[in-house]
Amino acid sequence: MKTIILLFMFTTCVFLSHSQSTGYVDYHIEHDENSPMAETGTYQIMILSKKKQPVFTSEILYFIESKRKDDVDCLIHLSEYADVFIPSRKTINKEGFIPLEEITH
Repeated sequence: MKTIILLFMFTTCVFLSHSQSTGYVDYHIEHDENSPMAETGTYQIMILSKKKQPVFTSEILYFIESKRKDDVDCLIHLSEYADVFIPSRKTINKEGFIPLEEITH
């Protein structure tokens, strides 16, 4: 009987944790003092709501740089309130690159 109850509890927990998945990224990543950080002007956080202002820690700069591609610009959905646009290294190093605003609404 205990086995059945434990199995039921485990199954319920797995189902609930799966149903609460948002599809958003966890931008907290392992880094050390040698890990590169994104520099201001090389990414753009787009705030999607005028009513909510998301808060990010400086760890997002490590995340952004870790997701930067050599040849492909990318857009990552951080939450229901914010996306981040990350231009590729090729785009940033191109002559005439204009630094991006850090945050837009």
